[in-house]
Amino acid sequence: MKKFSLYSLLFIITVLLTGCVEVPAEVYEEWYLYRSLTPAERHTNQKETNIEKDTIAVCKQQALNYQGQSYKQFTFPEYFDIPDTKKIYTYKPVSFPYYDHFNELIDAFFTPGLSSLNQKNYKKQSSDWKKDYGEIWSSTDGSSIVWINNGGTFQITNPHTYQYDEYQCKRVNTYWLENTAIAEDSYHLSDGNMTVSEAITMANTYIKKLQDIEDHIWTYTPYVLYVCQVSDEDYAYSFVYKYSYDGIPFDPVPDYPVQDVDDYDSLWGGDALLLTISNHNGLDSISKYGVTESKTEETSYTKIVSLKSAIDIISSNLDNASPFQFDEVSLSYIYQIDNPVNQMNGERKYDTFELDDSSRSIRPFWVFSINMNPTNAVLSTHNLRSTVIIVDAINGQMQYFHGNNYTY
Repeated sequence: MKKFSLYSLLFIITVLLTGCVEVPAEVYEEWYLYRSLTPAERHTNQKETNIEKDTIAVCKQQALNYQGQSYKQFTFPEYFDIPDTKKIYTYKPVSFPYYDHFNELIDAFFTPGLSSLNQKNYKKQSSDWKKDYGEIWSSTDGSSIVWINNGGTFQITNPHTYQYDEYQCKRVNTYWLENTAIAEDSYHLSDGNMTVSEAITMANTYIKKLQDIEDHIWTYTPYVLYVCQVSDEDYAYSFVYKYSYDGIPFDPVPDYPVQDVDDYDSLWGGDALLLTISNHNGLDSISKYGVTESKTEETSYTKIVSLKSAIDIISSNLDNASPFQFDEVSLSYIYQIDNPVNQMNGERKYDTFELDDSSRSIRPFWVFSINMNPTNAVLSTHNLRSTVIIVDAINGQMQYFHGNNYTY
């Protein structure tokens, strides 16, 4: 029996809805052209491409030649997210022990307070995998949850001012917060108006509290903000924060869907922090899953597959596909897990990415992505990506993903 991942349990707890999303015709066109290749070609760099390796500083200089420009079958965004660092790593991660900081997290983020968990309004789940690993508490009315463990996971959802499911509320606007001017738009929350900039300031105060608990292991960057309509007149702000470790950001995509899992010896996924606000007095929820605090079995690199080589790799492998207009390009960490074949039944170990698998490692990748048209994204707190192409920054192997890639 396959074990549940942290994401699988999260989906059960929050009753995350899924739905069909209309994909623009041009995206379908390039998808089917690419799917006409053999299974090996779909996710491996099969064509001979001269791979050059350079320092990250040189890669940042190369980016100037592509930002806002067209090259071969690609059109690139105005900004590439490439960190200012001299070294990058592959490593085995060690999970952060949030359960060891249970009381601190409760004091910082849980409005009802620690004493309320011992009252009749909350019930403790039978276990969180093993003794002294963590705890899960849920309110009897289903409006609140506390889930904290030593596997790098915590989720705290406070009782809402009114009953609503943040995964079902209607998303009315999306603000990309990286390297953009902050809008002064204002929305009415349950207790009055709040501007976007005020919401960011409020969210950052909670991020600062978390960093103090984590001893500033990570830095956080507000990545995207969704405005959700939760009643006829009221709205909520739902944030996705990227986090960086040793100056390198993690790609904020929980997993990359594969077309046929049988073709893949490995699976990949990213991570992010989520935070929601619907009033001036406190946050609705904050959560982070499976994150790591230290490195083992690490290998450092001062030179990586150059940005130019990564672009040439995907260009040569997609030379028969329609033009691509990328929305984001970054150098990011991504989790990778092994997905071996069971010799008894011939099936892969997993159908989808499992963040808590013991084989997980972290590797740097060049990430090229196309976002779903926001008007077609039906999940209120998810910005669906239609296409993601990643190139391993160490060995140059390319992977191509199309489908419901989402940033929460």
